Amino acid sequence: MEKTILIADDVELNREILAEMFRASYTIVKATNGLEAVEEIKHNNSIIMVLLDIQMPKADGFYVLEQMRQMNLLRRIPVIFITGEADSIEYQRRGYVLGVTDIISKPFDKLVVKQRVDNAIALYESKNNTEEQVAKLTAKIQHTNDEIINGFSALVESRNKESKWHIIHIRLITEIILEYFEQIRPGEFTTDIQKKIIRAAAVHDIGKYMIPDVILNKPLSQGRLTPEEYEIMKSHTTEGFTILNTLFKDIFTDDPEFYNYCLQITRSHHERWDGNGYPDGLKGDEIPFAAQIVSLADVYDALISERCYKKAIPHDVSIKMIIDGQCGVFNPELIECLVKVADGFRFIATAM
Repeated sequence: MEKTILIADDVELNREILAEMFRASYTIVKATNGLEAVEEIKHNNSIIMVLLDIQMPKADGFYVLEQMRQMNLLRRIPVIFITGEADSIEYQRRGYVLGVTDIISKPFDKLVVKQRVDNAIALYESKNNTEEQVAKLTAKIQHTNDEIINGFSALVESRNKESKWHIIHIRLITEIILEYFEQIRPGEFTTDIQKKIIRAAAVHDIGKYMIPDVILNKPLSQGRLTPEEYEIMKSHTTEGFTILNTLFKDIFTDDPEFYNYCLQITRSHHERWDGNGYPDGLKGDEIPFAAQIVSLADVYDALISERCYKKAIPHDVSIKMIIDGQCGVFNPELIECLVKVADGFRFIATAM
């Protein structure tokens, strides 16, 4: 991979002296002012070092530093200030505050400059490689964790004789509702948090693994669940919470926030806004918001899907039933979201 050093200095002689030091080892690009330097940085992905004069026409070195900071490049590209005798100590302090890696004063010793530049490049390359490896390992762990969760959740759904698409539907509907909610409550959830809630939605019914088949798959021809059977069915929320706390706790030590969303959704996705849900009878905002969203998605998919105890219900009828409170009371803001985005997942019902 090409390695480029950007030299930004309005004095041609300084540019040539610095370029001559590094030309044998690196590709050299030059800028005569801060604006040119920023444009070069924006469009040249091979830059691994910036040698930057402070006082330049049109835009100075501080401008370049600030632009790099805004582009989040100072973590990846070291910047060394090349300062003149006229540059005050305050300039140097300001440079360090903004994120400059090192400061070299003019006139400079060529050997010293070359060694300090090479050292800075080596240090950043080592740091960047380490961060890249950590990112890859983190992504691999997340992928493995997702595979474990998805596999276990799919096993539960197949045992429950529900559609193989149920988990996919829950995630998709959750994502659509979250995206719209972000429009009415900007900044409420970061993109990262949204992704974690969507991923965690897959575990909502993991506790059904502990429910006996005769109850889990009781057909309508045998009548509705008895009060005793219904209590056992309701326990899938607390059973799921226990499963996560025993079998999966050690898997998610790298991402406690995601694990917490899994716990919230598993235990509380049958709670209702008016307190008439289960297992804890939570009311209003006592219900974790992630669980509220997944609850709405789960109810919709349950309505439009054919189950052993019911026929599939059309999309429009299902939406009206939810709005009218026939499936329990939900957060009014989420109902508003549902009304606005329902057409976005109408195809799920028509594809069933």
